[in-house]
Amino acid sequence: DKNDNPDTDDRDWRNRRSAYYTMLNTLKPDIVGLQEAEQEQVLDIKNNCLGYSHVGYGRKSGKDITSEITWLDNLQGITKHSESTTILYKTDKFTKHSDGWFCHSKTPNKADTYFPETEDEQPRISTWVVLTHKDTGKKFFYLNTHTCLYDEPMQKEIKLIRDKVAELNTEKLPVILSGDWNLPESDSWMKPITDNYQSARKTAPVTDDCYTYHWWESTSDKKQIDHIYYKGLECY
Repeated sequence: DKNDNPDTDDRDWRNRRSAYYTMLNTLKPDIVGLQEAEQEQVLDIKNNCLGYSHVGYGRKSGKDITSEITWLDNLQGITKHSESTTILYKTDKFTKHSDGWFCHSKTPNKADTYFPETEDEQPRISTWVVLTHKDTGKKFFYLNTHTCLYDEPMQKEIKLIRDKVAELNTEKLPVILSGDWNLPESDSWMKPITDNYQSARKTAPVTDDCYTYHWWESTSDKKQIDHIYYKGLECY
């Protein structure tokens, strides 16, 4: 519910959350990657969709998205969490080993930072987690992200994501990447990802070719800009 473009009517979270709960509780996905998720939304989903734990951090705070902002945080200049790229995972299916986040900037370990070319001066954040599938004992690295809308920083963000996965995935585990990339898969700026990962949209046994951006069907400018990639899963 952004101040410059408030979500109203069908776009209002309060009007669509019950449908989201029904979808999640019916389909029961093992892992979910959320983008632009505010604290209220993450708490609502966890309280109404059974069996999920979460890994998520506010892009302005660097703190757990479900935690309260305290007066000590205020003293450090932290006044809100803002959005997150929270990951939900089924606790009966997975064991968590480690997790973390990084901002898309020259100082990725510092919250509320962004590349200087980012015109809206809003940080973007990636969240990652290492999980083991309980039934098989297989471990993997999962990252969920959301890139900005601006040309020059977007290129830097995608390269940073590629490099940070290589840095953080110290065990050379199979990797899954999900996110709102704000680009079609065919865009040349996606090559650091598409040259190194397979597209789940193209290889999954059950898939679709739907638009992922359409502003609730209210625009002709429809795009397919949300993607899931993977590599190293052949051993599964």
